[in-house]
Amino acid sequence: MTKKAALSFLIEVEPGVVYAPIGGGSASSQTSCVAVTECDRIFGTLRDYEDIVRQEVPGLMEAVKSRGLGICDELSFKLGRIGKFVVAVEENTKAAFLLPNRGV
Repeated sequence: MTKKAALSFLIEVEPGVVYAPIGGGSASSQTSCVAVTECDRIFGTLRDYEDIVRQEVPGLMEAVKSRGLGICDELSFKLGRIGKFVVAVEENTKAAFLLPNRGV
């Protein structure tokens, strides 16, 4: 079984007049270009959130300790939402840390 290639082209019909495929066309994987772009944006945002949490771990640990909560040697975070807020929740203490909302 072979997979057909999906190619999208922009066509310039006259100077300054360019036509593009409806919906942005298809990527070489035969997936919508719009879907691929959106997926890339979401994964980029998730990497940004991970970087923020990693940079803030020492401060987060101090904040948890100052509230009298015990901390494991290994921290584990999950991304979540509380209402309209994006948070990183440390799984052992259930402490939630507010993250900048970047549209995920």
